[in-house]
Amino acid sequence: MAVVTRFAPSPTGFLHIGGARTALFNWLYARGRGGKMLLRIEDTDRQRSTQAAIDAILDGLNWLGIGWDGEVVYQFARAARHREVVEQLLAAGHAYRCYASPEELTQMREAARREGRSKLYDGRWRDRDPSDAPPDAKPAIRLKAPLTGETVIEDQVQGRVVWQNENLDDLVLLRSDGSPTYMLAVVVDDHDMDVTHIIRGDDHLTNAARQKQIYDALGWPVPIMAHIPLIHGPRRLKTVKTPRRARRRCLSRHGLPAGGAAQLSGAARLEPWRPGNFLHRRDDRGVRPAADWPLAGALRFCQA
Repeated sequence: MAVVTRFAPSPTGFLHIGGARTALFNWLYARGRGGKMLLRIEDTDRQRSTQAAIDAILDGLNWLGIGWDGEVVYQFARAARHREVVEQLLAAGHAYRCYASPEELTQMREAARREGRSKLYDGRWRDRDPSDAPPDAKPAIRLKAPLTGETVIEDQVQGRVVWQNENLDDLVLLRSDGSPTYMLAVVVDDHDMDVTHIIRGDDHLTNAARQKQIYDALGWPVPIMAHIPLIHGPRRLKTVKTPRRARRRCLSRHGLPAGGAAQLSGAARLEPWRPGNFLHRRDDRGVRPAADWPLAGALRFCQA
């Protein structure tokens, strides 16, 4: 199997050290196996996406020497394809139209929080006749997710991760204005781009469960997944996306040099991985925060 990875940043902020590290891992894994790393700009959030952020991402990757294969893919430009897939799901009975009003959705969320339930949507339109819908109501399209059983990801870094389907609600695929959601777009794009390995931050781990349900509904193979630990600062706070952190001089201050992909990959081989070091690492210098070892974690996977 030819390896295809992808780096898929959202241009709602600038390239920061965490994003640069994720790009590096994808680049290392693909290059080490004679494969390809693709670049996709996930610009479906039209209000927050900016051209300045896109330019900064491309400029930052070029500066670091992390190259990609082929043309840059822009997710928003593929919206028609995303809607086409939703029509397939509707026709197959794996999705349905939801006419719940914003007020009803708010009430559902508030009730779920009061009762300590993670499932926020109560499925009231799952099997209801659309003829019951209010006049002129524009529906969202939801996935008809499994109600029983488990959703399982065999993650290459996190290990076996299991979710009970009774705790996962019917996620929205298309909003009532016809725009695709991130969850849908990611699955369709990864499939159409022939991505074989998804390497990304572990803040996406919960997304993986929902995305696997979409893959299963479509009958598509699920890519191999590896969710790498985030970079945390001394107080174990996640690094943030700000223009100050995004610029070259800040990446350089964090130890990422111009054209530094080769140097980083060499240094990475010296950084051992072991269970329990996701946040802090102990060595002959004592316990050090994760900001001091940004190349640990997923490297056992990248180097396997």
